Amino acid sequence: MDPPIHSLRLRWEAAGTLLAARLAIRFVPFRWLVRLFEWPPWAPELEGYERDRVRAEVRNAVYHAARRLPGTVCYPQAVAAQMMLRRRGVSTTLYCGAASMSGVGLSAHVWLQDGEHGVAGKSASHRYQALARFSNTPDLSSRTENRVGG
Repeated sequence: MDPPIHSLRLRWEAAGTLLAARLAIRFVPFRWLVRLFEWPPWAPELEGYERDRVRAEVRNAVYHAARRLPGTVCYPQAVAAQMMLRRRGVSTTLYCGAASMSGVGLSAHVWLQDGEHGVAGKSASHRYQALARFSNTPDLSSRTENRVGG
């Protein structure tokens, strides 16, 4: 059975946003990306069931679009999901972490959360130590103080 038209639109949006995120990560200096990560939501903050529904739809759309775009790893997925959720009024926190893994060496991972709810990359985050976090929650007075690594 084919997904509903709303779901298809979200997947197309996710594919475009993933491509934009990949380009930004590649060509935009990190200090400018931090501003993007901390930019507050554009719409009024969603709550309750509506927030849960939107978060699940965006998570699903990014997941399905990323499966069809080669080389779309955790970092652009987290950035794209954050961009899509920001447009819909859901503030999030983007985490950057690292771990030393046997046979691999140092490994990095990026994941996105809405409170305790994982949005992108959360399932693997337990293996990594968070080094920095970037929140776009509007009520935080000083976002730079919320960075884990400095």
